[in-house]
Formats: sequence, structure tokens, C-alpha cells
Amino acid sequence: MYIMEKRRPHYPLREVQKLVASKGCDSFTLTALTNARLMGLIQEK
Repeated sequence: MYIMEKRRPHYPLREVQKLVASKGCDSFTLTALTNARLMGLIQEK
């Protein structure tokens, strides 16, 4: 088993947070939203 550690993030966290805050659910793929609902992480509208 190989373990790879990232030395630095791929994207600045603050920029990602701003993007998600402005676009809401449109920031995520349909697969991500479906699986989040199935795991109970988000509620149905």
C-alpha cells in the first residue's frame, strides 16, 4: 500500500469556499449531490 501526502493544497480553500457559497448546489456534480443525500448529509428539498 502506498501513501501519498500532499505538500500543499491544489486550490486555495478560501476561494473554493467563496465559490461554493455563491453557487450553492450548482458547485457539485449530480453524483456528489446524490451520494450526499443517500448518506444523509443534505436534505431533500
